[in-house]
Amino acid sequence: MVLSKDLIASSSKTLVIHSFPVKGLVKQILANPVVLGGITLAALGSFWYFWDILKDFFRQNYLRTLVISSDNIAFHWVIDHINKQSRRQTQNLSLDSKLKYDQQGNGYLRNRFHPGYGTHYFYYKDRWITVTREKDKSLSQSITSNINRYWGSKSRAQEWVNLTTYGGSPNFWDEFLQDASKDEIKQKNKGLSIERFRDGYWEEFGKPRRKRPLESVILDGSMAKNILKDITEFIESSDWYIENGVPYRRGYLFYGPPGTGKTSFIAALASHFGYSIRMLSLNEPSKDTELNFALNDTPKKTFILLEDIDAAFSSREDDKDKDEEKSDSKKPEEPKCKISFSGLLNAIDGVASAEGRIIFMTTNYKERLDSALIRPGRVDFEAYFDNCTKEMVEKMFQRFYKNQTDDLCREFINTAFSLDKPISPAQLQRYLTKHKQSPLQALEHVSEII
Repeated sequence: MVLSKDLIASSSKTLVIHSFPVKGLVKQILANPVVLGGITLAALGSFWYFWDILKDFFRQNYLRTLVISSDNIAFHWVIDHINKQSRRQTQNLSLDSKLKYDQQGNGYLRNRFHPGYGTHYFYYKDRWITVTREKDKSLSQSITSNINRYWGSKSRAQEWVNLTTYGGSPNFWDEFLQDASKDEIKQKNKGLSIERFRDGYWEEFGKPRRKRPLESVILDGSMAKNILKDITEFIESSDWYIENGVPYRRGYLFYGPPGTGKTSFIAALASHFGYSIRMLSLNEPSKDTELNFALNDTPKKTFILLEDIDAAFSSREDDKDKDEEKSDSKKPEEPKCKISFSGLLNAIDGVASAEGRIIFMTTNYKERLDSALIRPGRVDFEAYFDNCTKEMVEKMFQRFYKNQTDDLCREFINTAFSLDKPISPAQLQRYLTKHKQSPLQALEHVSEII
């Protein structure tokens, strides 16, 4: 088939006519700043959209982040560990100062510096780690407001430390936390850890103390042996309690004059069994629910100590007599603590009471305690801590002055008891410590004991 020249020319013109408007349209669009700006913004938006997707993908697959709040036991351990591991110490520091005393009683200020609020960097196991420490009051309040309303405790600002690194094994943070806690746990295992309840939280009460040997607390007769035997039997009898449906709890009441070694012996028992001590003042919890939490949310191998229990609650009979004497008074007497007596009883042996818990109560005045508080099931073992007997004075004298003659010891005992005044173990220990270098001087000035 042969095409005519006119048809070819017509087709050529048609092609030219169709191609010209496309180029013109592009030029017009590019020449219009509004349209060009819109296209540019759309392109940038698409770029940032895909960039965010890439970043999220990178974070999820290559970044490892650990967030620790200040109410976590490892928080301060991690802060200390970061400071130790940093090759270059940060210039942004926070200060923790405490007033300490040396053996001569001279006070001095102990300063400890930690990474302050903000962002820091440190090197750990061939990897750079970014650290951000912050205090977020609003976040703390949003998290703890409901808890604080329930417990009635005082709200405290929450602190956070965020750790971020690139790559690493799935166990990287676990290894980091093991290293950070290694020294602290080692100290706790070597020493006696003591905590106190404050503002609705259990907090560490200083560094772990040196463990106290049982023989360092002098008691009369076989009392120490009997208490030790009872606690050992309880700890080893968990299966028996479960099989017989008996609540697996134990309560001890140590009572007697001041300075007779009640609290000291509890510390020695905790050291012997490898337990920690949680001290609770009944004036601290603000509600019964908070008290219940404090007594029953405790870790294993922990002794709970309620000191001077009589200072918070006296006998209901005594309170009745006082009310009758003050019936004409217009202003009622302020309560000794904010919790109720029934709340204390329920916390000790109520339905929600923890299993395996050991509670020690101490008092100088057992007669002031309500009988309901010390009935069996709440107090299972009572021990009276008395002032020094001749046997106790002999043991303490021989412990302070080894290789001394029996005659010197007997003379010291007879002279001390000739004063005809009670001598507490605390008084005797203070006196013998004063004359620790010379038993003869201790004998010569024995009247100074009291």
